[in-house]
Amino acid sequence: MHPLHDPVSGSTEKYRIFTVYYRSLVEDPSDLVELNREKEHMKSVLEKFARTKELQLDLINTTSSFKQIINTVSFDVIIFHSPRGIWLNGLKNSYQYNELIRFFEENMELPIHTHFIKEEAAEPFTGNEGLE
Repeated sequence: MHPLHDPVSGSTEKYRIFTVYYRSLVEDPSDLVELNREKEHMKSVLEKFARTKELQLDLINTTSSFKQIINTVSFDVIIFHSPRGIWLNGLKNSYQYNELIRFFEENMELPIHTHFIKEEAAEPFTGNEGLE
């Protein structure tokens, strides 16, 4: 938990940081406009989720592979986004990730093919090698 100071009320509240790594996988520049539109919608859903759960969203754009991320940093969700869809990767035993899956299913309004992958804490990434 990280304390956040509210300058209006003077109070300090504790919010949990919800860390999301995002990687866009674009080979054809003509796909950028649609991917940016999808990313903005996905970002608004993540922000809404964070607000409802009293979390502070930390959305980090990256060019790192899944293995680099999982082996070097702390995260709640890793997102890979390509013209083929969105892959959300989170830990199987994470309450927040399971809640996020439900929230995404209820709040994604764009017709984006979305894959939810539940990882074991110690298992390497095996489901989407082509996305590395």
